[in-house]
Amino acid sequence: MSDQDKRQLIDDAADIFIRLRDAPEDADLLRARDAFLARGEEERAAWDRLARIWGTRPQKRRRRTPLLPLLFIVAGGLAAMLYGQDARLNFLADAQTGATPAQVALASGDIAHLDAGSALVDDTADDKREVTLLAGTAFFEVEASADRRFTVTAGALTASALGTAFEVSRLGETVHVAVSEGRVAVLAAGRNFQLQGGDRLQWQEGESASLSEFKPSTIAPWRRNRLLADGLTVAQVAAIIDRRLAGRVFVIGGDGADMRVSGNFDLSKPLSALRALAAVYDARVYRAPAFVTVLRMP
Repeated sequence: MSDQDKRQLIDDAADIFIRLRDAPEDADLLRARDAFLARGEEERAAWDRLARIWGTRPQKRRRRTPLLPLLFIVAGGLAAMLYGQDARLNFLADAQTGATPAQVALASGDIAHLDAGSALVDDTADDKREVTLLAGTAFFEVEASADRRFTVTAGALTASALGTAFEVSRLGETVHVAVSEGRVAVLAAGRNFQLQGGDRLQWQEGESASLSEFKPSTIAPWRRNRLLADGLTVAQVAAIIDRRLAGRVFVIGGDGADMRVSGNFDLSKPLSALRALAAVYDARVYRAPAFVTVLRMP
């Protein structure tokens, strides 16, 4: 199970758990709980994990527990799980960014601009120019070479070129490739795509690829501290803003995380950007001192 799947699993469990604490006899919530637990062993393990974190299981009680502390407890448990992913990246990555972007000179002589919260492995050797994007987003400026293609691997997708400028981004299980200039060949799960300047490919394992066009001058707006959301989900926008904030951002509540967003956000003020996102959907942002931020969808 991927990290995104684990996160979604805990989110689903937490949403039912919190509402059930406030309405322990609600028939619809009880059915939702039973259906969630019936999905499988991993769902039951996630539910038990939350029960251990809270030290109790949802049950009828005389005094209602405030929602806000529960949100922070949930987020704290999620943070403990996901910070393990950060430790893995620290061990594997040759280049990694924190809350600010950075420019990296690769061993091949090419340039990688890394967005905040990004990490890559540089596998360059005498006969190859290869990098693996472990997390986040990178914009590559690739020098022309007649005999050594420049290759970026991101999950199940591989993008390669001889001399060009292009962006590769990982948002959960979704990978985006956008080409500023030149040509980029993309191989994803046995399918081949040929992209040129102004082409963008969105690929998600098990789903159809989506091709679109954009203005090359707008590529990688995060280098100018902007986020241009055009059809991204609330969860994906929150994940990008998360890269600029200390700690973790968690989206919980209903199906709101899958809503599509269009907008222009200022990444130089990430908390304000998250609140602007919340305002569109009448959601709430809760910020805890321990570097945990919760976006609660209605």
